[in-house]
Amino acid sequence: MVQQRKDPLTDSNGENCRRESEKLPKRPRRTTETRKALSQSHIYLYIYHKYLTSTFTATTTTTTTTTTTTTTTTTTTTTTTTTTTTTTTTTTTTTTSITTTITATTTETIKFMNHSISFFIC
Repeated sequence: MVQQRKDPLTDSNGENCRRESEKLPKRPRRTTETRKALSQSHIYLYIYHKYLTSTFTATTTTTTTTTTTTTTTTTTTTTTTTTTTTTTTTTTTTTTSITTTITATTTETIKFMNHSISFFIC
């Protein structure tokens, strides 16, 4: 004689004693769609784009220096007549200095884009 195992949730008559809330849901049958969904895979790509923005600022400074030199020479000659000769020499020197400063400011902007690719494994 073979003994049968009793389910603890059945009564002596073999009827189900589970409450409705305890009943296990039935497993759905697998259809072609379900099999495809189970074999579906995803690849997530994280792509970023880098943007560089540059701003240039130029500043020019001009400095001018002027130097003036005056030289006077007087010559007097006395013989029978007196001759006086005056010579004036003026020298002007101008120095111009130009300084240009260029300042570059670069701003880096990174934008992330998420891409999802789905495919099926057959």
